[in-house]
Amino acid sequence: MIAYRALIATLVVTIACALAPVRVQSAEAPELQVRAAFLFNLARFVNWPQDKVPDPSSPITICVAGEPDFASTVRDTIQGKSVGAHALTMHIPASASELARCQIAYIGEDTSLKEMLTAASGHHVLTVHSAATAQPGGVVRLYLDERRIRFEVNTGAASREQLQLSSKLLSLAQLVNL
Repeated sequence: MIAYRALIATLVVTIACALAPVRVQSAEAPELQVRAAFLFNLARFVNWPQDKVPDPSSPITICVAGEPDFASTVRDTIQGKSVGAHALTMHIPASASELARCQIAYIGEDTSLKEMLTAASGHHVLTVHSAATAQPGGVVRLYLDERRIRFEVNTGAASREQLQLSSKLLSLAQLVNL
């Protein structure tokens, strides 16, 4: 009787797997997922000035400029998640000036990095990018090193944006001061 039940259970699982939709992922998908998880986790290690996050339940908005596939991955990653009492939301800015409404802004390679960093400057935005080198206005740079995603933090830019970064975050980062 136990063998019969095991056979039926195996058949049910096999049929369910065969009928389930399969999502094909590109080779780039794991990197996108790691970067999206990184943005989600960044929110846990940053304190913004009072005027950027006015009350304990204000949402934290993550903006993604210039990379539609990455924006979709970020949306899937943060959907239904929060940091403390702050719900996480995602926004795709139509222009550089919209970055001012974000707490975290990922600036993709398909955008003018300098223009975006200039637009975010002075608005207490934690800017994240993947340019080949650190940028004076960029707070966090993600980069590949031996097939691993690493990050550096520009402490000068973080200070200018009045962002308080956790010592835990800083201990894991390569630090630059531009």
